[in-house]
Amino acid sequence: MSYAINMLKTMIKNMNPAYIFFEDKTIESAAGNSISLIQFKSYGIDEAAYNIIYLVSIDKYIIQGAFNCKYNDMDEWKRAALEIIKSIKLE
Repeated sequence: MSYAINMLKTMIKNMNPAYIFFEDKTIESAAGNSISLIQFKSYGIDEAAYNIIYLVSIDKYIIQGAFNCKYNDMDEWKRAALEIIKSIKLE
């Protein structure tokens, strides 16, 4: 998983070096799965966005998900987004 998340982060950095990356994390889902995530600030035409991209490994598969919101709204949404990501149950 660390290889996959690092490759994803490198691709994003290469696509736009102006993006600002925050702390990478590994969290545990409610079902006990390990979730690797990267957080970064990206830029659009008229405003910045806060982004979370996460990877979950299930058996031989890697599942990718994403969350984003306006950067100015990050403090309101970050905790809720992480709680939703933690609640993922894959069967």
